[in-house]
Amino acid sequence: MKIVGSNQNKNDSDKKRIDDLIKIFDLTKKVIFLGPKTHKETMHEYKKANIFVASPLWPEPSALSVQEALCAGCKVFVNNNGGIKEFVKSEQVFNTAEELAERIVKAIHHKERINIKDVLNNIQIFNPERAVKDFINIYSKWKK
Repeated sequence: MKIVGSNQNKNDSDKKRIDDLIKIFDLTKKVIFLGPKTHKETMHEYKKANIFVASPLWPEPSALSVQEALCAGCKVFVNNNGGIKEFVKSEQVFNTAEELAERIVKAIHHKERINIKDVLNNIQIFNPERAVKDFINIYSKWKK
């Protein structure tokens, strides 16, 4: 498993817990922290990956990383925090670490890549023109 990015948003106790779990389960040779990467390097990692996990700390309306990973063909799992869950099927959304682990194990056994046509169909739902129309519609109702 490769983890891209920094843990700057995680407090020291979270980082220690992750490190402890890696040691407990003897995963030191299987979990690699790559640290921060450029966009180009990250895109390269997406193409090599089978699974991508997004677990933002705050409600994420539309994470570009999720969309990029989907377009690269990764099986994407997201937490239930914000709108990113709209990009994936319900079985790819998790609420707990246990649920995530179960879903990843299932995905590993099925080893399927995402069909890019399905991704594009989902992403087309979120086009700017539709978002503006929806916003105007909501605003017009609120204004009355």
